[in-house]
Amino acid sequence: MLIQRSAERPPYATVSVLLLRWEEDTSTDQDLLSLEKVLRETFGYRTERWSIPTCANPSIKLGVQMASFLENARPDHLLIIYYAGYGYVGADNQLYWARYVANCCRRRRHSQVHARISKF
Repeated sequence: MLIQRSAERPPYATVSVLLLRWEEDTSTDQDLLSLEKVLRETFGYRTERWSIPTCANPSIKLGVQMASFLENARPDHLLIIYYAGYGYVGADNQLYWARYVANCCRRRRHSQVHARISKF
C-alpha cells in the first residue's frame, strides 16, 4: 500500500543540529553533552556545537555561524538550532537571547547589549 510505505519512510534524508551557548556560560555544558549524545547515538543526527563569543558585539560572528549552518538547507535536510541559555520577550514582543552575568548591574547592562544583537 502506497500510504503505508510513505509513512514508513523518514521525511528527511539528513538532520543537522546546531547547539548554541554563550562562551562563558558553562552551566549548560552537561545538558548539551547529554542532548548531543542522544541526538548522535540514538537518532544518528549530525551535531555541531558553537559558543557565542562574549565580546562587545558578537552579532557578526553569530550571524556568520548561522549563515554557514543554514547553507545546508534542502527540502530533505532538517536543520535544528538549539539555544541553551537565557532569553526574554521584550516590550516589542520579540524574543531576545541574553548572556547571564552574576552581578545584577552588569547583567542588566549586558542583557540589553546582547539582546539587541541576538534578536531573531
